[in-house]
Amino acid sequence: MVAETRRERMSEVAPFAVMLIMEGCTISLTILAKTALTTGISPFVFVVYTNAVGSILLLPFSFLYHRGERCVCVSLSRLYMYLYRTYAYALFSINPLLHHCFFLINYRIEQSLFTFPLLFRIFLMGLTGVAISQNLAFLGLSYSSPIVVCAMGLLMPTISFLLSIILRYIQNVILNLIIDKRNNLSLSLYNLKSRGSEDHGPLDSIEKTKDCLLEHLIQCWLKFRNYHRTARLDWRSTSSQAKMIGTFISIAGAIFVELYKGPFTRPSPVSLDHHLQVIPKLFVFYSTPDRWVLGGILLAAATLSISVWNIVQMGTVKQYPQVMKVASSYSLVGTIQCLVFSLIMEGDLDAWKLKRKRDLLLIIVTGVFGSIIRSNVHLACTRMKGPFYVPMFKPFGVVFATVFGTCFFTNSLHYGSVIGTIIVGTGYYAVMWGQIREEELRKEREVEKVGDISDLNAPLLQENEDAQV
Repeated sequence: MVAETRRERMSEVAPFAVMLIMEGCTISLTILAKTALTTGISPFVFVVYTNAVGSILLLPFSFLYHRGERCVCVSLSRLYMYLYRTYAYALFSINPLLHHCFFLINYRIEQSLFTFPLLFRIFLMGLTGVAISQNLAFLGLSYSSPIVVCAMGLLMPTISFLLSIILRYIQNVILNLIIDKRNNLSLSLYNLKSRGSEDHGPLDSIEKTKDCLLEHLIQCWLKFRNYHRTARLDWRSTSSQAKMIGTFISIAGAIFVELYKGPFTRPSPVSLDHHLQVIPKLFVFYSTPDRWVLGGILLAAATLSISVWNIVQMGTVKQYPQVMKVASSYSLVGTIQCLVFSLIMEGDLDAWKLKRKRDLLLIIVTGVFGSIIRSNVHLACTRMKGPFYVPMFKPFGVVFATVFGTCFFTNSLHYGSVIGTIIVGTGYYAVMWGQIREEELRKEREVEKVGDISDLNAPLLQENEDAQV
């Protein structure tokens, strides 16, 4: 009994402690990256090197992680579906178990990652999740500070929510246009049939072909909507209200961070200003002159790119569930994209030379931490505690950044940045609460549907038992 209690406590404490350590390490590496960018390394070169290290490690690790697994997709032929629909009720009348056995007989095809739809998705994920987002993020970091990185990173649920609303609206508009076009074609085909088909044979076949193509397009679009579930606004529900309020709060906090810096939380004595400028700093939290507004805009754009990547990733994982293989593939593609972009931006070969050994060490540590350690910890905590456990620790980065900036750096952290980031964090938790509440309501509706189906099947089972007696 005591051992079980200890295990339960450890199962609660261990993920919490590990996630706090992950956020602390992330902020520490961000400060080290700020130091490296301030002391001369190009942000574009830094992104290429770190992602190259991560891709080299992630590619073999993904095959070890999914060893022994087979990613299969189930496909049913038209003949099989016809037989199933025709004889399903008869099989259920004989024996419900036989009905389920018949349903499980299908064609299993091993899913390949090297198909055009998946390769296109991987290209998009590499572009949005690596090339665009990381180049913008590190360039924005070089213009601002780690506390601004935290503030703009907390905008991700807000931006994802707004993108989801926009995507749902676009999906509905396109689907309605396709359905209207199909209805018009069906009406014209009906008019042709009513006039007589002897004079309109070729035209009739063309109209039928168009009708079939539009029907297929509707089915493909509905499948796309199933892969990319979008937000639905219901002003009467508390979840939608919480997400909208959180969105406004987060945007207001981000604007506050951009427009108001305020005094330093820990100013250095006036007599030490010249002395601090002469001595080279081992770590840099804030550098002058800064481009605060431009840095914040670049970081917000990076968060937008990550939000797009998240939408594409969710649909990709539904089609190909082996997440680490997907991650290694888009990481490799993103590294190649970063290399091409960086060669254009940094044509001088001297910019690619690492002048300090600590820069090389930082690149290796960042690549290992981002590709292997953090991703595996997040996957493990998600499996243990659910999909909303890991995002709830994102605002703890603000706490670490504030503590580090106040305790170890002078003339580095502004009151306006701290206050604005706290406002963004409040909106972040409001949006997250709305998402959690919406997921709970969705699960309750699914349970109610299952209960209704079981209630409908109960009389049929009773009739079958009476017939057998």
